[in-house]
Amino acid sequence: MIGMHIKTLSIPLFVEGGNIFLHPNNDSYVSIRGIVGNWRNISVKASLNNNDDNVMFINRDNIEVTLPPDVPGHTIYFKRMSGGVRLTGGRIL
Repeated sequence: MIGMHIKTLSIPLFVEGGNIFLHPNNDSYVSIRGIVGNWRNISVKASLNNNDDNVMFINRDNIEVTLPPDVPGHTIYFKRMSGGVRLTGGRIL
């Protein structure tokens, strides 16, 4: 299992992405195990955000999808099931 082990001095800790908040006691260790990913199905014109990690396109007709602003280290995985998808904005490597 993938995870991380954190020791802090009783300060609130926000994990990047804003979906995890930890508040340990003075002598406590906090263990986080597993992988958190945001999954999204898209069938019409849409804009992605910084929390999107895995996107599946389930459209039948051609659609346009706007990428989020460039976020260092953020990777989005795409799967196209049918139809066409035009990606705009953001940065594609």
